[in-house]
Amino acid sequence: NSSSTSYILVMTLTSRTKALTRATGTAVTDIPSNLPKVTLAKNGKPTLSLNGYTAGKSLVAQTLIKGSGAKVTSTQTVSVNYTGWYATKKGQLKQFDSSWDRGSSSDLSLSSVVKGWSKGLTGQTIGSQVLLVIPPSLGYGSDAQEDSSGNVTIPANSTLYFVVDTLYAYTSSS
Repeated sequence: NSSSTSYILVMTLTSRTKALTRATGTAVTDIPSNLPKVTLAKNGKPTLSLNGYTAGKSLVAQTLIKGSGAKVTSTQTVSVNYTGWYATKKGQLKQFDSSWDRGSSSDLSLSSVVKGWSKGLTGQTIGSQVLLVIPPSLGYGSDAQEDSSGNVTIPANSTLYFVVDTLYAYTSSS
């Protein structure tokens, strides 16, 4: 009476690269002085001051910290830590979102975000921190954004300001 034994091998494949939690590159020193000013808390969360900045109609994608990782492509999903603001009619910045406040990074497909994100992050390197100033034409345009209760979170025709730390990028299969 011979019995045979079957084995099932279960493997979990993980990346050898540990995802970053914040930008880790080299600080860029030749940032134009007329751009909004970014200050980082000890944990890496940014705050932003307009610093007298007046937004134009063009996208601004200013690298603040240059990471040493691979370049991001427009078809990838990026893992990021970010904070987003818009300027009120009185010229005050109002934060509308922050992955830092939620305590975890966000994975966003560059093919499904506002055009300013896709255009501004494509070509940046992993480990970088980027200031994005997104005109309404590359943001939400004339569409106000609302929360689930119908409260406006981003007014129509808002210029959007983001400080984005690129932590990881991958191509998802559909």
